[in-house]
Amino acid sequence: VIPSERNKLAGPMGVNLMMFIAVFAGVFGFFGDGGILALVVVALVVGFFYWVKRRRAALVDGLNKAVTQIKEGKV
Repeated sequence: VIPSERNKLAGPMGVNLMMFIAVFAGVFGFFGDGGILALVVVALVVGFFYWVKRRRAALVDGLNKAVTQIKEGKV
């Protein structure tokens, strides 16, 4: 499985750009006078990373199961 194609399937369009923007928004908000809003943004960034990581893991697991079934001749 090609990692770049897997990553495209695992998340919404522009997921890498959204992660980049979210990290910078969290960092600048945290070091600025963002206060509680900066903590909310950082929590959203962490949640977003976790969501994408879980989707990628589920996709890879599904692909591995499919490849195994194909190799065993069950499909």
